[in-house]
Amino acid sequence: MKNVAALLAFAAASVLGVAACGGGGGAPATPAASQTTSASPSPTHHTAQPGEPALLAVPGYDYSNPSSADAATATELAKTDPLHFKTASAHNVLHQGTEIGGIILIQVKPQYDTPALQRAMVPAMAAAMSSPGAKVTRETIHTEKVVITRQDSFDVYIWYHAGAITIVIGEGSDIRGFVEAYLKTAHATGALGGQ
Repeated sequence: MKNVAALLAFAAASVLGVAACGGGGGAPATPAASQTTSASPSPTHHTAQPGEPALLAVPGYDYSNPSSADAATATELAKTDPLHFKTASAHNVLHQGTEIGGIILIQVKPQYDTPALQRAMVPAMAAAMSSPGAKVTRETIHTEKVVITRQDSFDVYIWYHAGAITIVIGEGSDIRGFVEAYLKTAHATGALGGQ
């Protein structure tokens, strides 16, 4: 999937728009088109840095590190709202060696890990990332409340748990399968939301 880098940048711009509006939504800045071209990504088992939300190992899926430009975008993402965000990381999601989407993990500072922030931030982020006319829906997947929307042909899944906002972006049943597998694994291990 060649557009993951651009979508990760769009997600970062959407979060920036939400953060600038105090979690109340608003139109995000349009991201610059990604200048990176991705060859076949090589799977890695990413090791979280201190303070960074940890990716879950999900059977049948792997992650690859983003380009250095996308990694920098994730670092800048945490700086868009230094009051609330501690760290952020972005990764490509692979299934059987093929890139199917992207995942962004945003660690919220402990003093702001509140139900009020969850209620305000996740729907605002989904609205900011939606294509014009796209519906924002809520669904429970393996006990986790997930907000779902669309950006062009891509599905966007967002949830907040245990101090981490997780954003997953991809197309159709491939990315839906990853979200279900991720949340099933998280539920089974007690490690929802990047805990």
